[in-house]
Amino acid sequence: MRQLAEPRGFSKRAECHVRLGDVDAALEDFRQAITLGGDDPDLHGRIGTLLQTRGDLTGAATHYRQALAGGSRRPEIALSLAWILSTAAEPALRSPSEAVRLAEPVCEDPRMRNGATLDVLAAAYAAAGRFDDAVEAARKGAKLASDAGRTAYASEIEARLDLFENKKTWSEPN
Repeated sequence: MRQLAEPRGFSKRAECHVRLGDVDAALEDFRQAITLGGDDPDLHGRIGTLLQTRGDLTGAATHYRQALAGGSRRPEIALSLAWILSTAAEPALRSPSEAVRLAEPVCEDPRMRNGATLDVLAAAYAAAGRFDDAVEAARKGAKLASDAGRTAYASEIEARLDLFENKKTWSEPN
């Protein structure tokens, strides 16, 4: 039981809860790890991911921001926040210029260029009114997704591409 008195113990147990599908217990343990002094920015990223999957985009964005402010270098955290800031149905959560600022550097890294990263960048560009850039990014993203055998995902990107070509943004359903 001594291990659970330390942030790492709670963090490890939280990961077990995630694998078992018990999101409530995982969130509780991640939060306990932070409370005990384990203010690791990536713990905030994990909480953000769990909250986002639950649809709590406000909470997710808060934790993603804390992760990034704390020095996390995980590109998926920046991309997840950029997605929320670009596509949230709730206008108060949208921040297109911040979304572009977060997504562009990730996509500039050749190791990170794939259908998903370019999909996020395209959504950010569209939200910022940069529709020509959104179309270009979405086209590249759809091709990369298709080339990787992710045809269903490529079709999703192509559906958003149609919107961007018509100067429309895309929002997550409520």
